[in-house]
Amino acid sequence: MRFPLLSRPASALCFTKFNKPFPRIWAVTMISHAELSEMTDAAIMHFAAEPELMSQLMAASGLRPADLRDAAARPDFAAAILDFLCESDERLLHFARSAGFRPERIAYVRAALEAGQVGPMRRH
Repeated sequence: MRFPLLSRPASALCFTKFNKPFPRIWAVTMISHAELSEMTDAAIMHFAAEPELMSQLMAASGLRPADLRDAAARPDFAAAILDFLCESDERLLHFARSAGFRPERIAYVRAALEAGQVGPMRRH
C-alpha cells in the first residue's frame, strides 16, 4: 500500500521558522531513528485519543483500522503521519501542544525524513 499523504501540500508552519520561509530542501542534520519513532508513536496515541482525527487519517491514507498495526512498521508510514500533521496549522499546533513537541521540531523531523537524514534503527 502506498500512502497518498506524501503528495499533499503542507501547512505554512512546516515550511517556516521564525516567520521566515525556508526552502523546501534545506540543510538538515541526521535525526535519530528513536526520535522519529517517539514522534510517530506520540502522533498515533494522539490520533487514538481523538476519534475525529483518526477518522480523518484513515480517510486520507486509505487505511482501515485493522491495517494500522502493519502500516506502522513501514518506513513510509512515519512520513505519512508527519505529512498528515503538517497539512493543517491547527492540527500541527494541537498535536505539538498535547504531545510536548515544538512545531518547528516536527517540521524539522519531517524535512530530515524527506531528505533521508534518519539514522539507522539500533538493535539491542
